[in-house]
Amino acid sequence: MKNLFTAICFLCLLGNVSFASEKYAFGVLQNTPAHLSSNYNAGMRMAILALGWDSFYSSEGVKNTTYINTQKALLQSYRDLGYQVMLDFGTQYAPGWIYNYPNSRWKNQYGDEYSGGIGETAVNVVFNDLMRQKQEQYVHDVFDELGKDFEIVRLGFMRYGELGFIEPNFKSKTNCYWAFDAIAQGQVAGLPEGVSVCPLPGWTPGTASVNNADARQFIEWYINSLKNYHDWQITMVRKYFDNEMAMLYPSWGLRDGQLEAAIKVNLNGTTDTEKNMEVQRAHDFRRFIEGITDPKVIVYGTWIDSNPEWSSASNPCPIEFLATAAKNNPLKLKVMGENTGGGGIAEMELTFKRMADNGLAGIMWAFENDLYDSTSPTLTNYTRLIAQYLEKPLPAARPLIVKPLYVTDKNTETDWGGLNAPNEEHYVMTPIGGTDNSFKCTIPLKKFFKSNKWDVKWGDTPKPEGETQNEGWSSAYQFAVVYQDNYGTNRTDNNPNAIERGSFSLDSDTTVTFYAVIQADERIRAFCDAQPATFGFQEAATSSLIVPPAIGQAQSRAAVVIETNGTNKKIESMTTANLLNPDGKNGNSKQAIYSRGKHILVIDFQMLAYSFNKAIDQLKNPKIQINPQPAVIVPETTTNAGIFSLVNPLLLIASIDGVSATTSPFNVTKITAALYYKIIAEGETDATEMKLPLPTLFEGDQIEATWKNAEALNVSETLPDGNYTLKFRYETVCLGDTLVLDNDGNGYEIIFTVDRGGGTGIVPFQTGTRIWVENGVICATFAGQSQVKLYSITGQLIDNVLADGNYLHHVSGHGVYLLSIEGKTYKVVVK
Repeated sequence: MKNLFTAICFLCLLGNVSFASEKYAFGVLQNTPAHLSSNYNAGMRMAILALGWDSFYSSEGVKNTTYINTQKALLQSYRDLGYQVMLDFGTQYAPGWIYNYPNSRWKNQYGDEYSGGIGETAVNVVFNDLMRQKQEQYVHDVFDELGKDFEIVRLGFMRYGELGFIEPNFKSKTNCYWAFDAIAQGQVAGLPEGVSVCPLPGWTPGTASVNNADARQFIEWYINSLKNYHDWQITMVRKYFDNEMAMLYPSWGLRDGQLEAAIKVNLNGTTDTEKNMEVQRAHDFRRFIEGITDPKVIVYGTWIDSNPEWSSASNPCPIEFLATAAKNNPLKLKVMGENTGGGGIAEMELTFKRMADNGLAGIMWAFENDLYDSTSPTLTNYTRLIAQYLEKPLPAARPLIVKPLYVTDKNTETDWGGLNAPNEEHYVMTPIGGTDNSFKCTIPLKKFFKSNKWDVKWGDTPKPEGETQNEGWSSAYQFAVVYQDNYGTNRTDNNPNAIERGSFSLDSDTTVTFYAVIQADERIRAFCDAQPATFGFQEAATSSLIVPPAIGQAQSRAAVVIETNGTNKKIESMTTANLLNPDGKNGNSKQAIYSRGKHILVIDFQMLAYSFNKAIDQLKNPKIQINPQPAVIVPETTTNAGIFSLVNPLLLIASIDGVSATTSPFNVTKITAALYYKIIAEGETDATEMKLPLPTLFEGDQIEATWKNAEALNVSETLPDGNYTLKFRYETVCLGDTLVLDNDGNGYEIIFTVDRGGGTGIVPFQTGTRIWVENGVICATFAGQSQVKLYSITGQLIDNVLADGNYLHHVSGHGVYLLSIEGKTYKVVVK
């Protein structure tokens, strides 16, 4: 049974790991000595050494030498056959003596301590630091006895060797959370470093609170405690082992909005995600993966073959979800995985397809016995699929190179081309952030270069100003990107694997960046940020569009108004085959466009893909709301807003509407809005422009939306008495395209006055202190923090506060009052 959850695995070169060929690798779960030779002949290249924590020791602290010697001999047999080896510690098989320690088992809110079946470890490694110490001692002893000559070790260390709390159904109880032992609840000491006591001791899931605050606080603590154990495993094993570590992530994983939905029902177990046990097992894998800082950690999924009917673009299959999280990590972590087990030939083919689609280095098939039981799939089926990849190098292991075209083949120095170009390092492309199929290369270029007709060494004589392009001078750069080991013929169009060549010209000497993407068919798409892209449109009012170069940028973009030139509903666009269209096809395939109005065409250099993004066509209804007055359309002429003071400040709320001129919606998440304003004092002609962001409550796709500041802007708060002009304009930005509403370039203007009023004091005011009365309110400003007391003339205390720089208090009647500021008293007359 122990081998049920162990595997043969694979991986390519990363760091100190050295696969001899840097090729895909394949294996099976439950590999057995009897089939090692036939497995190897089928293309499998890695065997797993599967241990058991319970078997490694005869008793606590006493190693089982017979067992250890057996494992050493098995390890040597793997090496003798030519296998590389993955180590599985088998921590899911905990020794019985571990449970003699207090708080060593998981405990739920019902008071039940967990005990499970084979591989369902109950060891409380998240909240009990002593249990972690016992695990580390075991890891240390394994490396001490067996050495460290492994390509990969498996992490997860929990149920079935994977990461996650145990399932929430136990002893006829449901919705169990396993964080109620005495250590986790703060009743006794013993927490690991970085794990805090439960912030709500005694609180149980399903208990309501205001705004679901208790549920939110509890689940964040619960998930982050598991993340602490996840990170601890990586740090702990790294102390003893230099090569790669595969962290096993099971099941589906939490997706956008699902945790929040569970919080809104106070974790009572009624949401679909809770019923699927993702919340209770704390499967917030994206949070864990994005926080990994060790570049040799492999993101390992255990459900490659999930049912396609359960997946969608917004809810991708588990391996795609994990692969995306791995790519979003700045280290661009490697991904690998296995199927669930018990599947047929359809599941095997799906597993291989998802391997290719998501950039995995290979797969492990579950299980070995399934290939030898005379039912489909068989070893022959697996061998056939493996053969498609067995001799292929991994995408990242085969270097790409920028190939200059129509350049010299002379054996001499040149900035572009030359006989040695296929071997020059500065043309070799590097993976973008460690990705498998996206590459770039940055090269400084001159405005002109010597072509294949030149007879003067590059740089000997700069091209004179005004000289015609003779002696081989050229400004028309042409290039392709090819595999360095399949360069083709120098200077010609013989460019193996390149989909199309690219071309551009430069206005001056500059540094450009070339980008390339390897497709699933191993053909190469390439583009340069100095390169314009021409788009053609059929059945459209606009027949073509040139997206300009964007040197030094990650994207290029251009605005285009898409309208039909007749009654056809469909407009079609085409461009270079080096760019993928929104349907995922090469750009020379027709792309149907049904949306109308203004669009922003964006080319993403890293993905070498383009998209049409509906933009706002028009801004309208510029509104201003001042103090409690209703919002009004801003007048085109200068308007007097009145007089404002400390107790009646000028509070401003601005709003603007963006609309689509057609029935095609825009996406509000791609749009930002702001009010830009200046406060110009009387006698001045200009002032510093400031920005007031205008958020929106609208979501998703809209035909019309409003952007408005929710919190009023206090315009007059810091202004001294005087007359002012508030000059402002509205602006929205959609993917770099800006729309402005500014009263035909004149700006909108509001004039206003600040008059803080006066006060009557019997004694001179302190330096920096000002006291006055306004509309029945006693007002004071002063430097710093002061204790302020207000008395009636008869000495009755009315108010006593610690104020920070200013003080306001409304009094109910006329008369004389005593105001004390830091022990100094003033008489104040209220008329």
